[in-house]
Amino acid sequence: MEAKILVVDDEPEIREVLVRFLSAPGYVVMAAADGPEALALAAGNSFSLALVDISMPGMSGLELLAELKHLDPGISVVLMTAYPSPETKAAGLERGACSYLVKPFTKAEVLAAVELGLREAKAVQVGDLLLDPRARRVVCGDEEVCLTHLEFDLLAYLVRNAGRVVGYDELLREVWGYDYTAGGQETIKSCVKRLRRKIEPDPEQPRYLVTVRGVGYRWAIPPTLVLPQPPRG
Repeated sequence: MEAKILVVDDEPEIREVLVRFLSAPGYVVMAAADGPEALALAAGNSFSLALVDISMPGMSGLELLAELKHLDPGISVVLMTAYPSPETKAAGLERGACSYLVKPFTKAEVLAAVELGLREAKAVQVGDLLLDPRARRVVCGDEEVCLTHLEFDLLAYLVRNAGRVVGYDELLREVWGYDYTAGGQETIKSCVKRLRRKIEPDPEQPRYLVTVRGVGYRWAIPPTLVLPQPPRG
């Protein structure tokens, strides 16, 4: 079954363009002009992903993001804006957005953002760990691992980029939501240390989350199994 996508933008021309872009590869697309209309559609449909404009009259895109996540914690949300800023990006990431599209955008950019968001919604097996982004769950064997919001986001980002070295600056930008801060490396190192205690068989000799000295980290075991998305409860 093709993924169902919700498009939310108060500008009719942009809605029409996005519906055309996304219908071509076979996605099922529904569109709304504002937050209340989008929530009405979301209440009666199971969307895999939503494209949401940030600047809308009445309910803002950030407010709508929170409401969509409340209805379905597993929905992937891509925010759209013509005026990107570190503060806005951080606010979106804190509320659970998976990525951003900056207006004006191309068809290729839209499709790439959607494909990435849909991949993030799938559960994957990595070694002994099951990572389920829709439910924000990690299971090791038969036991669920309790992670903080930030620990889960860090883990998910590293798994998505398995096999390559992810630098400190990239982690700060993509997981923490800002470009630079004093003590940023120490903040990441502390989070990695806590994460290793929870997921590594031997945190002192990490099997999964490997340090690349002076650069960042590498997730050493690639995802081996993509599982069907769990049904909504």
